Amino acid sequence: MQRIFRFTGTTAALVAVLATMGGHWMFLQSVAWSRMIVEYSSSYGLTEGLSRTFDGDHPCPMCKSIEQAKVRDTSATEGLAVPTPPLRMEALLSSFRLRLPDPADRDDRYRTVTTCRSQFSSEPAVPPPRVVPDTFV
Repeated sequence: MQRIFRFTGTTAALVAVLATMGGHWMFLQSVAWSRMIVEYSSSYGLTEGLSRTFDGDHPCPMCKSIEQAKVRDTSATEGLAVPTPPLRMEALLSSFRLRLPDPADRDDRYRTVTTCRSQFSSEPAVPPPRVVPDTFV
C-alpha cells in the first residue's frame, strides 16, 4: 500500500513540475510531429517526410493551434509576473570579502594545530603482545 502512495505522489509531483515548466506543450508538439512524420512519410518518403516535418515551412493545423495557444498563454501570464531588476555582478562581489591569513599574524591557534599535527606518526603504534594465562594452557 505504501508503494502505491509513493508512486502516486511521485507521479503527481512530476506532472505538476512538467505542467509548470510547459511540458504539456512539449507533449502536444511531440504528438503533432509524430503525426506529421507518418503523414509526410507516406506521401513523400521517409527522408523527405522528416525534412518537411522539422523545416518549419510545412506546419500542420495542430502545430499552428499549439503555437497560437502558446502565444495566448504567455500573453495572459505576462502581466502577472513580478519584474525583477537585473542582477549586477558588482553588488554580488562587493558583499563578499576574502581575507587570507597573514603568515606574520599567527596566533596560538595556528601553532597548536601545527604542533598537534606534527605529533602524529605515519604508522600506527604496534600493540604489546598478549600474555596467555596459565589456566588455559
